[in-house]
Amino acid sequence: MAPPFDINSKWLPIDTAPTDGSRIIGLTSFGPEVVKWVDEWMPDDVMGPAAFAYDAGWIGVEIDSLCRPRRHNVTSDMTPAAHQPTHWQPFPTVL
Repeated sequence: MAPPFDINSKWLPIDTAPTDGSRIIGLTSFGPEVVKWVDEWMPDDVMGPAAFAYDAGWIGVEIDSLCRPRRHNVTSDMTPAAHQPTHWQPFPTVL
């Protein structure tokens, strides 16, 4: 069994984190969060296909997360990325 998450463990620079969609612990402005890298994507279940799109970036996995990549809609209005992690640790695994 993996040891529990330790806030005092060594944090690695975010540019060394895996970008394959794996869940990691990211250190955001709100503290540690479960995040994963996403490539540019357009959700089609909110307002129809291509209503808005997200650029590639880190996104929070938990439903109440505010960590998200930059967003833009069909009129090219942009919402900047929010609470992107600066450091990371591997996500603990439980055997």
